[in-house]
Amino acid sequence: MKLRQKLAVVMAAAMVVTAVPVVTSAATTNSMSMSSVSIVKDGAIGFDLTQAGGRTTASMTAAKELNLHVQAKGVQNIGASGQTFFVEIENATFSDEAYYAASKGYSSVTVDKNGDVLGITGNTDNVKNPTVTITETAYTMTIQKTSTTELMVTVVPVSGTTLADGEVLEIPVYAVAKSGEVSLKINGTDSFVTSTSQVIGTASDKKVVVTEASTLPSISEEGGTVGDIIITEAIKGAIVSSIDAGNKELTIKLPTSSDLEFGSTANIKLVGTKGFAGVDVAATATATGQELVIDLSNIKTLVSGQTAVGQLAIQGIEVLPEGKTAAKGDVNVTVEHKDITTTTVKVATVADENVTLACAEPVELVAGKEAQKVEFVLTENTKEAITDGRKVDFTIENGFIDVRHIDTTATTTTYKSALDTFKALVTSGDIELPNQVAVTDIVAVEANSEGQITGFTVQFNNLKASTASKLEFAMPVMADINTTGEIKLTVEGRAIQNTVETVLATVKAPYTVEAEAVELKVGLNGQVGGKLTITETAAEMLEKGTVTIQMDEYAGITFKKGQDLNITAENLKIKNTKVYADSIEFEVERTSDEAGKVVIEGIEFNVDRTAPEGSFDLTISGDAISTNKYIKSGLEKLVVADFVTIGTKNTEDLGTGANGLKAGTASFTIDSNKYTVNGVEKEMDGKAYASNGRTMVPVRYVSEAFGIEGNNILFNKGVVTLMAGNRIVQLTVGSNVAVINGVSFAMDEKVTVKDGRTYIPMGEIGRLLNVNVTWDNATKTATFKN
Repeated sequence: MKLRQKLAVVMAAAMVVTAVPVVTSAATTNSMSMSSVSIVKDGAIGFDLTQAGGRTTASMTAAKELNLHVQAKGVQNIGASGQTFFVEIENATFSDEAYYAASKGYSSVTVDKNGDVLGITGNTDNVKNPTVTITETAYTMTIQKTSTTELMVTVVPVSGTTLADGEVLEIPVYAVAKSGEVSLKINGTDSFVTSTSQVIGTASDKKVVVTEASTLPSISEEGGTVGDIIITEAIKGAIVSSIDAGNKELTIKLPTSSDLEFGSTANIKLVGTKGFAGVDVAATATATGQELVIDLSNIKTLVSGQTAVGQLAIQGIEVLPEGKTAAKGDVNVTVEHKDITTTTVKVATVADENVTLACAEPVELVAGKEAQKVEFVLTENTKEAITDGRKVDFTIENGFIDVRHIDTTATTTTYKSALDTFKALVTSGDIELPNQVAVTDIVAVEANSEGQITGFTVQFNNLKASTASKLEFAMPVMADINTTGEIKLTVEGRAIQNTVETVLATVKAPYTVEAEAVELKVGLNGQVGGKLTITETAAEMLEKGTVTIQMDEYAGITFKKGQDLNITAENLKIKNTKVYADSIEFEVERTSDEAGKVVIEGIEFNVDRTAPEGSFDLTISGDAISTNKYIKSGLEKLVVADFVTIGTKNTEDLGTGANGLKAGTASFTIDSNKYTVNGVEKEMDGKAYASNGRTMVPVRYVSEAFGIEGNNILFNKGVVTLMAGNRIVQLTVGSNVAVINGVSFAMDEKVTVKDGRTYIPMGEIGRLLNVNVTWDNATKTATFKN
């Protein structure tokens, strides 16, 4: 028996399979692998179990094997003596007989009620709590059954102390089910293995169950062929045994309220899968109005030596309207059989559209993370519903097809055009088109401003007029970091009579951001406030890398550079926090093993007088935030709306002047470098002087006297800009025209520069700043008062 078989998950309909990872870490990736296994009450999981004379026979059939698949994610240092973890099962018990048979390499083993081995000459073993040893190239794995519900697994490197990245452990699971939901749990505490819980199925009392096909057709109001009806054994041989007992007829009924009846039975056939693989036979069937009787005995001669549970698809059932047309809506049938619980299933929909669009299994995406391939089907409900030679537009809303950066206007080969990129993805197999569509039939592609493909146009040229076409597409879909909700696909155009849409994916946010907004004042530095809490919606959403927080390039609002920021992290590790004027940055050094959070509070802001009133956004970006890096504008940005509000004007440092400037008095004397502010003498590196009968005073010192300082006095290419309370004043050297709040005013004297200082007549500066000015001719002193 091969214990390391890697087997696909193919579950019988009796088992509802659900994977529920509750804890994820960077150590291993865990999953189940299974082939042709159903779960029934008191039935075997992963092996065959039969009862004979009060003794148990465990048959170790490789095709029945269920493996717990554990794959190393990164190099794992587990030491020369290895590490141990535990596997637990709920609503089932691990089988002594099966693990013992595995440990000895037996295909089967029989034991008595005390656990002693019978039927093998010279064997005196007791099989209770056996140990299985699996030797691989890189490791030796020992599996010991420690109780009815627990396995102890020890992994030891063959050489050295590590397991390589991607190394796979295949742990065989052999158990007997109880009733209800059966789940496996890995307890990886103090080991390299991720703790995980996973439902593997629900034990059923039914021997045979009925289900509908995963994808159901839409038929026209004139009738058509309905979807497959699936008959699945929960116990191997149940259907053949039922036929042998004389229960060969299966009855399918339309409800009496339906305006449909069964049509021709000529195309009805039975197609087998799983244990009935190879069965493909015309069914003996009789239709009478709304009742269809099918003889299942046609399969019996084709089933020989059945080794697994069987599954039958009843195909080709035709329904027709009793009148001229059928009413729109679902088509349901009831399936009856002596050994099957009477079941009603949906088999089709009578569509009110000539074409329908469906995505049977919308994917679940995480915003800003990797793309996933999604499948959708465009179906003609009547022949020639799609006109050959005409175009159909496919448009994606709230998402995009490709993650690659493209440029539809580029003239160089640096970037491919959207159309070329789409066709290249078809060639590589990333995008799959129906057989009826050639690459040359893709005649146009739509890309958004970030160079992401949001739609494409097909000119259908190869549809068969004799039958209605079913056109199947598959392509990778992705959503940007700010997207939540549904990604929809709309199909419309001249080739079809109606517009149709379907949901391709649902998008969940990788983080929630709680923001306590801060209200700031114009012209005041060192204002403290605001709080950001970035909480992961699942483990490892914040990846290793940099997080950058910015005020979205709003002029006049900056962070205080080098401040001691209050930042904490929970369930992950950060480092290298830095604060620049335009950004806050930190690095995620270690990702979380359960949802973590980062809290930033007490941020210190500087706001100059150029900042306009209103509310402003904050953005969060970086390669730790989003893996979607292929956009024209750079890394994606998570937007926190209205984080900063510039509300009331700053009056705390300006006094009570109606002009928004500090109250006070300042005096300047001709030919003196001394001046006073509120009676306090100060010194400047220039002097007031007389020119053409005008007293010229230095702009900077007069401005500073009334609270206009630092970054509120701007010099640029001969233009002086003053953020003067409720005024913005602009002066141009060599010009006698001043601008106040965008309005030009003429002055009596030009603005001049002397000894590196800008001067203006005292009367003009008083008028421009809206402060009072007086002249004492005796002392040659100009006094400004606000």
